[in-house]
Amino acid sequence: MEQLRKRFSSGLDINELLVSGGDQTHEMRLKHDSEEQHKVQRAFAPGPDDEELSCGFRIRLKRRDFLTLSGLHWLNDEVVNFYMSLIADSCDGVHSYSSFFYPKLMGNTGYSGVRRWTKKVDIFSKRLLLVPVHLGMHWCLATIDFSNKQISYYDSLKGNNPECLQALREYLVQEAQDKKNIVYNMSGWNCVTPKNIPGQRSGSDCGVYMCMYARHLARNRSLKFSQRDMPIIREHMALELLEHKLM
Repeated sequence: MEQLRKRFSSGLDINELLVSGGDQTHEMRLKHDSEEQHKVQRAFAPGPDDEELSCGFRIRLKRRDFLTLSGLHWLNDEVVNFYMSLIADSCDGVHSYSSFFYPKLMGNTGYSGVRRWTKKVDIFSKRLLLVPVHLGMHWCLATIDFSNKQISYYDSLKGNNPECLQALREYLVQEAQDKKNIVYNMSGWNCVTPKNIPGQRSGSDCGVYMCMYARHLARNRSLKFSQRDMPIIREHMALELLEHKLM
Protein backbone atom coordinates (compact mmCIF):
# COMPACT_ATOMS: atom_id res chain seq x y z
CA MET A 1 0.00 0.00 0.00
CA GLU A 2 2.85 2.40 0.81
CA GLN A 3 4.30 1.68 -2.63
CA LEU A 4 1.01 2.77 -4.21
CA ARG A 5 1.00 6.02 -2.23
CA LYS A 6 4.51 6.85 -3.42
CA ARG A 7 3.59 6.22 -7.03
CA PHE A 8 0.44 8.34 -6.78
CA SER A 9 2.38 11.23 -5.25
CA SER A 10 5.14 11.27 -7.84
CA GLY A 11 3.98 14.58 -9.30
CA LEU A 12 3.05 13.33 -12.78
CA ASP A 13 1.20 15.92 -14.81
CA ILE A 14 -1.68 14.89 -17.05
CA ASN A 15 -0.70 17.65 -19.49
CA GLU A 16 2.62 15.91 -20.16
CA LEU A 17 1.01 12.78 -21.52
CA LEU A 18 1.15 11.33 -25.00
CA VAL A 19 -1.73 11.34 -27.44
CA SER A 20 -3.60 8.08 -27.87
CA GLY A 21 -2.82 6.00 -30.92
CA GLY A 22 -6.05 4.24 -31.78
CA ASP A 23 -9.31 4.91 -33.59
CA GLN A 24 -11.21 2.80 -31.06
CA THR A 25 -11.04 5.51 -28.41
CA HIS A 26 -11.83 8.36 -30.79
CA GLU A 27 -15.07 6.55 -31.65
CA MET A 28 -16.06 7.21 -28.04
CA ARG A 29 -15.92 10.98 -28.35
CA LEU A 30 -19.39 12.46 -27.82
CA LYS A 31 -20.55 14.87 -30.49
CA HIS A 32 -20.53 18.48 -29.34
CA ASP A 33 -23.97 19.79 -28.33
CA SER A 34 -25.56 16.38 -29.02
CA GLU A 35 -28.34 14.81 -26.97
CA GLU A 36 -25.84 12.21 -25.77
CA GLN A 37 -23.53 14.92 -24.48
CA HIS A 38 -26.42 16.67 -22.75
CA LYS A 39 -27.43 13.42 -21.01
CA VAL A 40 -23.93 13.07 -19.56
CA GLN A 41 -23.80 16.73 -18.58
CA ARG A 42 -27.09 16.36 -16.71
CA ALA A 43 -25.73 13.32 -14.86
CA PHE A 44 -22.64 15.31 -13.85
CA ALA A 45 -24.58 18.47 -12.97
CA PRO A 46 -25.27 19.58 -9.38
CA GLY A 47 -28.29 17.92 -7.83
CA PRO A 48 -29.42 15.63 -5.03
CA ASP A 49 -26.68 13.07 -4.33
CA ASP A 50 -29.19 10.26 -3.81
CA GLU A 51 -31.15 10.92 -7.03
CA GLU A 52 -31.38 7.65 -8.97
CA LEU A 53 -30.20 8.05 -12.57
CA SER A 54 -29.87 4.46 -13.76
CA CYS A 55 -30.86 1.00 -12.57
CA GLY A 56 -29.84 -2.46 -13.73
CA PHE A 57 -28.20 -5.71 -12.66
CA ARG A 58 -29.69 -5.18 -9.17
CA ILE A 59 -27.66 -1.99 -8.88
CA ARG A 60 -29.11 1.49 -8.51
CA LEU A 61 -26.77 4.21 -9.71
CA LYS A 62 -27.30 7.58 -8.10
CA ARG A 63 -25.92 10.97 -8.96
CA ARG A 64 -23.10 10.56 -6.44
CA ASP A 65 -22.05 7.38 -8.27
CA PHE A 66 -21.99 9.10 -11.66
CA LEU A 67 -19.91 11.91 -10.21
CA THR A 68 -17.09 9.40 -9.62
CA LEU A 69 -16.79 9.32 -13.43
CA SER A 70 -16.27 13.06 -13.63
CA GLY A 71 -12.99 14.91 -13.36
CA LEU A 72 -10.27 13.01 -11.55
CA HIS A 73 -12.41 11.08 -9.09
CA TRP A 74 -11.87 7.42 -8.23
CA LEU A 75 -14.56 5.05 -9.47
CA ASN A 76 -16.63 3.41 -6.76
CA ASP A 77 -17.88 -0.17 -6.47
CA GLU A 78 -21.34 0.64 -7.81
CA VAL A 79 -20.03 2.07 -11.09
CA VAL A 80 -17.46 -0.70 -11.50
CA ASN A 81 -19.96 -3.49 -10.83
CA PHE A 82 -22.60 -2.00 -13.13
CA TYR A 83 -20.07 -1.51 -15.93
CA MET A 84 -18.57 -4.98 -15.57
CA SER A 85 -22.07 -6.47 -15.65
CA LEU A 86 -22.79 -4.43 -18.76
CA ILE A 87 -19.71 -5.85 -20.46
CA ALA A 88 -20.63 -9.42 -19.55
CA ASP A 89 -24.23 -8.88 -20.68
CA SER A 90 -23.06 -7.49 -24.03
CA CYS A 91 -20.39 -10.08 -24.86
CA ASP A 92 -21.04 -13.77 -25.46
CA GLY A 93 -19.26 -16.19 -23.17
CA VAL A 94 -18.16 -13.60 -20.63
CA HIS A 95 -18.86 -13.63 -16.90
CA SER A 96 -17.97 -10.81 -14.52
CA TYR A 97 -17.52 -11.07 -10.78
CA SER A 98 -18.50 -8.45 -8.25
CA SER A 99 -15.76 -6.22 -6.89
CA PHE A 100 -16.46 -7.86 -3.52
CA PHE A 101 -15.49 -11.30 -4.81
CA TYR A 102 -11.71 -10.87 -4.70
CA PRO A 103 -11.39 -9.58 -1.11
CA LYS A 104 -13.75 -12.34 0.02
CA LEU A 105 -11.70 -15.00 -1.77
CA MET A 106 -8.50 -13.64 -0.25
CA GLY A 107 -10.01 -13.36 3.23
CA ASN A 108 -10.07 -15.79 6.11
CA THR A 109 -12.88 -17.91 4.67
CA GLY A 110 -11.19 -18.43 1.30
CA TYR A 111 -13.16 -20.45 -1.24
CA SER A 112 -15.92 -21.33 1.22
CA GLY A 113 -16.77 -17.64 1.38
CA VAL A 114 -17.49 -17.42 -2.37
CA ARG A 115 -18.60 -20.94 -3.32
CA ARG A 116 -22.28 -19.92 -3.50
CA TRP A 117 -21.57 -16.89 -5.70
CA THR A 118 -21.73 -19.04 -8.85
CA LYS A 119 -24.59 -21.36 -7.93
CA LYS A 120 -26.49 -20.16 -11.03
CA VAL A 121 -23.46 -19.86 -13.31
CA ASP A 122 -21.33 -22.58 -14.90
CA ILE A 123 -18.07 -20.69 -15.20
CA PHE A 124 -16.53 -23.56 -17.16
CA SER A 125 -18.98 -22.92 -20.01
CA LYS A 126 -17.58 -19.39 -20.42
CA ARG A 127 -14.64 -18.27 -22.50
CA LEU A 128 -13.58 -15.36 -20.27
CA LEU A 129 -14.01 -14.45 -16.61
CA LEU A 130 -13.48 -10.85 -15.44
CA VAL A 131 -12.37 -10.30 -11.86
CA PRO A 132 -12.13 -6.71 -10.57
CA VAL A 133 -9.33 -6.46 -8.02
CA HIS A 134 -9.64 -3.63 -5.51
CA LEU A 135 -6.51 -3.05 -3.43
CA GLY A 136 -7.96 -0.30 -1.28
CA MET A 137 -6.44 2.62 -3.18
CA HIS A 138 -6.04 0.95 -6.55
CA TRP A 139 -8.09 -0.98 -9.10
CA CYS A 140 -6.64 -3.81 -11.22
CA LEU A 141 -8.16 -6.52 -13.39
CA ALA A 142 -7.63 -10.27 -13.35
CA THR A 143 -8.95 -12.48 -16.13
CA ILE A 144 -9.38 -16.21 -16.59
CA ASP A 145 -9.23 -17.10 -20.27
CA PHE A 146 -10.45 -20.64 -20.89
CA SER A 147 -9.76 -20.48 -24.63
CA ASN A 148 -6.06 -19.86 -24.10
CA LYS A 149 -5.71 -21.51 -20.68
CA GLN A 150 -4.37 -18.33 -19.16
CA ILE A 151 -4.86 -16.38 -15.95
CA SER A 152 -3.76 -12.76 -16.36
CA TYR A 153 -3.30 -9.75 -14.13
CA TYR A 154 -3.59 -6.25 -15.62
CA ASP A 155 -2.26 -3.37 -13.55
CA SER A 156 -2.17 0.16 -14.98
CA LEU A 157 0.76 0.90 -12.63
CA LYS A 158 2.60 -2.17 -14.01
CA GLY A 159 2.71 -3.89 -10.62
CA ASN A 160 2.72 -7.60 -9.83
CA ASN A 161 0.35 -9.69 -7.75
CA PRO A 162 1.42 -13.36 -7.77
CA GLU A 163 -0.88 -14.03 -4.80
CA CYS A 164 -3.89 -13.09 -6.92
CA LEU A 165 -2.83 -15.34 -9.80
CA GLN A 166 -2.23 -18.29 -7.49
CA ALA A 167 -5.53 -17.74 -5.68
CA LEU A 168 -7.47 -17.78 -8.95
CA ARG A 169 -5.65 -20.88 -10.09
CA GLU A 170 -6.66 -22.62 -6.87
CA TYR A 171 -10.17 -21.22 -7.22
CA LEU A 172 -10.66 -23.01 -10.54
CA VAL A 173 -9.65 -26.32 -9.00
CA GLN A 174 -11.92 -25.82 -5.98
CA GLU A 175 -14.84 -24.67 -8.11
CA ALA A 176 -14.58 -27.72 -10.36
CA GLN A 177 -14.46 -30.01 -7.34
CA ASP A 178 -17.44 -28.31 -5.69
CA LYS A 179 -19.71 -27.82 -8.72
CA LYS A 180 -18.75 -30.78 -10.92
CA ASN A 181 -17.10 -33.19 -8.52
CA ILE A 182 -14.05 -33.51 -10.75
CA VAL A 183 -10.34 -32.84 -10.40
CA TYR A 184 -9.74 -29.97 -12.81
CA ASN A 185 -6.72 -30.46 -15.05
CA MET A 186 -4.57 -27.33 -14.85
CA SER A 187 -1.80 -28.69 -17.04
CA GLY A 188 -1.00 -26.25 -19.84
CA TRP A 189 -2.34 -23.27 -17.92
CA ASN A 190 -0.17 -20.16 -17.60
CA CYS A 191 -0.24 -17.23 -15.19
CA VAL A 192 0.95 -13.95 -16.71
CA THR A 193 1.18 -10.25 -15.88
CA PRO A 194 1.28 -8.30 -19.17
CA LYS A 195 3.48 -5.21 -19.06
CA ASN A 196 3.06 -3.94 -22.62
CA ILE A 197 -0.32 -2.41 -21.83
CA PRO A 198 -1.63 1.15 -21.48
CA GLY A 199 -0.46 2.60 -18.16
CA GLN A 200 -1.91 5.39 -16.08
CA ARG A 201 -0.05 8.63 -15.39
CA SER A 202 -2.49 10.02 -12.85
CA GLY A 203 -3.47 9.03 -9.33
CA SER A 204 -7.16 8.53 -9.99
CA ASP A 205 -7.81 6.75 -13.29
CA CYS A 206 -6.99 3.17 -12.29
CA GLY A 207 -10.68 2.21 -12.23
CA VAL A 208 -11.22 3.55 -15.73
CA TYR A 209 -8.19 1.66 -17.00
CA MET A 210 -9.47 -1.52 -15.39
CA CYS A 211 -12.86 -1.11 -17.06
CA MET A 212 -11.23 -0.45 -20.42
CA TYR A 213 -9.00 -3.50 -20.12
CA ALA A 214 -12.14 -5.56 -19.46
CA ARG A 215 -14.13 -3.93 -22.26
CA HIS A 216 -11.44 -4.44 -24.89
CA LEU A 217 -10.53 -7.99 -23.84
CA ALA A 218 -14.16 -9.10 -23.74
CA ARG A 219 -14.61 -7.78 -27.28
CA ASN A 220 -11.32 -9.26 -28.50
CA ARG A 221 -9.87 -5.86 -29.25
CA SER A 222 -6.32 -4.69 -28.76
CA LEU A 223 -5.65 -2.35 -25.83
CA LYS A 224 -5.31 0.95 -27.65
CA PHE A 225 -5.96 3.89 -25.36
CA SER A 226 -3.88 6.21 -23.21
CA GLN A 227 -4.03 8.68 -20.34
CA ARG A 228 -4.94 11.45 -22.77
CA ASP A 229 -8.16 9.62 -23.59
CA MET A 230 -9.43 9.41 -20.03
CA PRO A 231 -11.81 12.43 -20.17
CA ILE A 232 -13.40 11.05 -23.37
CA ILE A 233 -13.65 7.55 -21.94
CA ARG A 234 -15.16 8.74 -18.66
CA GLU A 235 -17.94 10.58 -20.50
CA HIS A 236 -18.56 7.62 -22.78
CA MET A 237 -18.76 5.22 -19.84
CA ALA A 238 -21.31 7.49 -18.19
CA LEU A 239 -23.42 7.45 -21.35
CA GLU A 240 -23.25 3.65 -21.55
CA LEU A 241 -24.38 3.37 -17.94
CA LEU A 242 -27.29 5.69 -18.66
CA GLU A 243 -28.25 3.83 -21.85
CA HIS A 244 -27.61 0.31 -20.43
CA LYS A 245 -25.50 -0.76 -23.42
CA LEU A 246 -21.98 -0.64 -24.77
CA MET A 247 -21.80 1.91 -27.56
